[in-house]
Amino acid sequence: MSDLHDQLRARYPADRYALFFEVPDAVSVDARRRIDAVAVGVWKSVGRSITGFEFKASRSDWLREVKQVNKADPFIAICDQFFLVTTDATIAKIDEIPACWGWLSCTPNGLRVQRPATKLPQDKETLPWAFTVGLLRKLQDSLMDSADVRTRINAIREEAKVDADRRVEREVARIREGKELAALRSRVKEFEDAAGVQIDDWKAGHVGQIVKSLLDLGYSDQRHGVGFVAAGLERQAEEAERLAKVARETVAKMRATA
Repeated sequence: MSDLHDQLRARYPADRYALFFEVPDAVSVDARRRIDAVAVGVWKSVGRSITGFEFKASRSDWLREVKQVNKADPFIAICDQFFLVTTDATIAKIDEIPACWGWLSCTPNGLRVQRPATKLPQDKETLPWAFTVGLLRKLQDSLMDSADVRTRINAIREEAKVDADRRVEREVARIREGKELAALRSRVKEFEDAAGVQIDDWKAGHVGQIVKSLLDLGYSDQRHGVGFVAAGLERQAEEAERLAKVARETVAKMRATA
């Protein structure tokens, strides 16, 4: 049926006709029948007419239709023209087609008019409201299926996805920053407890420089602890005392020879 749809679209182009497929006679649970297609002329130059179409793709399907051809009567009653549309010219015979119906058949070059449709004397002012709503429903479906609308919907979805990703990234960064801040506060608290000072208002002079000096001397290994630091200071004190003793002896000798 796709070729049939394409050829019907070619015969009733969108710049002059509103073409709908599978149009119900009403909506929701009130729908009883469907017409395969409806073309509505949208300009005075094309008559602003309503044309209905019944599709048949096989001879057997058409013969079943002939036995209950009055099924189409509710739609014929609101159309200006009505066509049988077949996938080829072998599916139906002229004498089988109701007198008021036209016949279009598919060919490699487009739809061919096997028989023109009779102009039906309809009063467009009394178009049934249920059928009008059915047309509007199909119009809505057609708009949602259009390439332009799909492109716009996809663009909006992509924008929403990008915005959501940014929000998630910001939230993750906030959580990560909060965890890092908590860890930093924990380290500061540990230092304050060990040093006996409060960093926010302390005035401990050169404590920071002293700490740096100890680190420069290699006292940063926590495995040695305070004992290691004390031993280091003690060795430095002993070395200073030895140098002082040598200095005193040197001075005494200088005085003895004077």
